[in-house]
Amino acid sequence: MEWNHDCDLNLLQEIVVSQPYKFKASTRERGKVWEGITEKLNATSLFNNRLGNKRAVRDRYALLAKKYKRKMAEEEPASGISPEMTDTDKLLEEI
Repeated sequence: MEWNHDCDLNLLQEIVVSQPYKFKASTRERGKVWEGITEKLNATSLFNNRLGNKRAVRDRYALLAKKYKRKMAEEEPASGISPEMTDTDKLLEEI
């Protein structure tokens, strides 16, 4: 599956709503939340049931979070001013 900006935005919005991080890591409750996120995304016309399992969703979120952290670490000390935030960046900060 190809991820684009719209897919990332929908994923992050669903994560904000579902709040998987309020459960302890590696628990059934947290796993069920990730499964629910995957099911909701698969039900949308943007994904059309193309997401394999919850692992794909978690991995994509981990990649986005890693890129966001690296971006914030590089831009702020270099310029002294905070960078302009995109919708994706705002959602990642909220999560």
